[in-house]
Amino acid sequence: MANPEDRRQYHSQMADYYLGIWAGRPKPFQFSDNQKRMFNLSTTDGEADRKVPAQPLIFAANNSLANANSSTVRYNLRKLSELPFQLIHSHREEDLYNYVLFNYDFIHAKLSAMPLNNCIFDYESACEFNFDKEVELKNRERKINNDLFSRLN
Repeated sequence: MANPEDRRQYHSQMADYYLGIWAGRPKPFQFSDNQKRMFNLSTTDGEADRKVPAQPLIFAANNSLANANSSTVRYNLRKLSELPFQLIHSHREEDLYNYVLFNYDFIHAKLSAMPLNNCIFDYESACEFNFDKEVELKNRERKINNDLFSRLN
């Protein structure tokens, strides 16, 4: 996509998918004038439930083969890797801060499922877009903690 606005819109729609905004509810859309005429509609406005699945951070399913108290935890690796990328490239900084960079549940899930460097990369990527000084400070803090952690091991 050559047009930056089209690219931003595409990334924004992908971010909506990973955020689960349209999961279980109808999404509005516009019929074309030709469709309006063909289907004999009074308006071009429409909405439909597209059956978009929810995108939780963690998929938990009871393991029927093991005892009744145990469960298997599977992380949504696609969401953990794609959501930061899509939010950064859609320039949705508020959502990036609220759902990724400063969201304890997201950070915990990502650190539980992926190497620390993947989490640090999210902050570094956000810094490339120069959204906010908070991100830069948090990124520097993580680098210091990473250095200390690697020296201890």
